Amino acid sequence: MTATLGELRQFNGVIHGECTECGRAREIPARDERLQKLPDDLPVGGVGHHMRCRDCKGRRILTTVAPSDA
Repeated sequence: MTATLGELRQFNGVIHGECTECGRAREIPARDERLQKLPDDLPVGGVGHHMRCRDCKGRRILTTVAPSDA
């Protein structure tokens, strides 16, 4: 089963995003205001298609569910 953005929002989940062009990685809360325009039914793996790297401005962002600390 693929996690959706809405499921992560519901459980205060975090998305791990990594630029495949320069390697920059960061953790993004699913409830981040920059992601609010995206639909709840969007698979987490599709979130990267709506992002851009802050360092190299690349658009090839790999997104996965970040592991929880628990």
